[in-house]
Amino acid sequence: MHGIPLLVPGTKATASGQPPSSELAEMIAREYNNAIDLEAIRSILSTRFIFRERWIQIESDQFIDRVFNSSQAEPSVAPADAIDIAMLDVVRGDHSLSCIFDLERVPTSAEFSMNVTLRNGGDMAVDSTGAYPFLIGYRWSRDAGDGQDPETLEGHRTPLLCSIMPGHSMTIPVAITTPSREGSYRLDITPLQENAVWFTDASITFNVQVSDSAVFPPPSSWRQTHVNRSYNEDHIEALRLADLWISNRFTGRELNIVEVGGNASPMIAGLDYANRINFDVDPYGLMVGKHANANHVAVGGSYPVDFVLADGLNLPIKDGWADAICVFSAFHHFPDPAELLRHLETKLSENGLILLMCEPVGHVHRSGIDDGYLAELRKGVNEQSFALWEYDQIFAKSHLTVYRSQLDAGSLKVALCRSEP
Repeated sequence: MHGIPLLVPGTKATASGQPPSSELAEMIAREYNNAIDLEAIRSILSTRFIFRERWIQIESDQFIDRVFNSSQAEPSVAPADAIDIAMLDVVRGDHSLSCIFDLERVPTSAEFSMNVTLRNGGDMAVDSTGAYPFLIGYRWSRDAGDGQDPETLEGHRTPLLCSIMPGHSMTIPVAITTPSREGSYRLDITPLQENAVWFTDASITFNVQVSDSAVFPPPSSWRQTHVNRSYNEDHIEALRLADLWISNRFTGRELNIVEVGGNASPMIAGLDYANRINFDVDPYGLMVGKHANANHVAVGGSYPVDFVLADGLNLPIKDGWADAICVFSAFHHFPDPAELLRHLETKLSENGLILLMCEPVGHVHRSGIDDGYLAELRKGVNEQSFALWEYDQIFAKSHLTVYRSQLDAGSLKVALCRSEP
């Protein structure tokens, strides 16, 4: 459709049943300096796309949402299921916690946070307000010896970032304080409703050595600049580094370059290589971007970029084809980033690189959440960010090693290659 192969399995495209608003079409035209025909935009917006995966369905409307936000148009009224709620009842359900990180050795009396993912398995929304707030708690326990009951230390609670709808999941950084005494401990992280119930069946458990000599988080070898840039400046710097790192690794311009999550404006359009493909799950952004890219090439631009609707976890390219796979500000949107990297690694050529650029560093807690981040969470977008030690573990679990890196203020840029030469 509009030159875009639709390669997400099970995608359904149907007429929306109502013409798009002239206001929205004109907004999009203005975004691209009126280089795209209004009739083409109206045709794109007249189609409704339906996907099997809930997270893909949510991401598929990101382009249109961004157009509204950039225009400062008044947003529509938030749907009822996006409003934070007060927990006035005890919620039952098959809730579950998961965590992709390991925790083996930590220092005494230390404070840190770690991402866990909570799935709401009940039949109503949960939130951290009201008489029975839904929270994430933890307990340290260890054998007291001499037949005594285990010594148990109960930690403080971490609130949810916002309400979670039934069947939905959210990544939450849990704040943890370690015991003041050394020893071998069991750490249980558990969802609960204060004043009511601990959902112990949903607990995740770690066997942890607590030691005065332990260092955690482990020291990092990242090259740090501490330079604070605007969003646009940060992406310009990332594009410069991507070109530099790729040219240091390869010779010539006859390379196969892939971007995952480039939407309507892929950053690889600024990399002058022969074969460039932009994969995304937002059909509207891809179709608009295809028209804009075609106009750019028609007036003397560089090689065209191909736009393809496809899931980053199921790229429709041959194994070993891509010399570089770039992900700009999109890595953290994938529910399981280690799974994504393992899949991308199969698509790399012998000396191929995976470039993760402009990725947020550090955790976001409810007390410091900004309006933009909160709005994304309420829509169901998989927003999360990682600490440096979590990035290290994600890369190690994916059997990848750091080839080049730069850590600016709150923004990680890293090129990964296979651990084996």
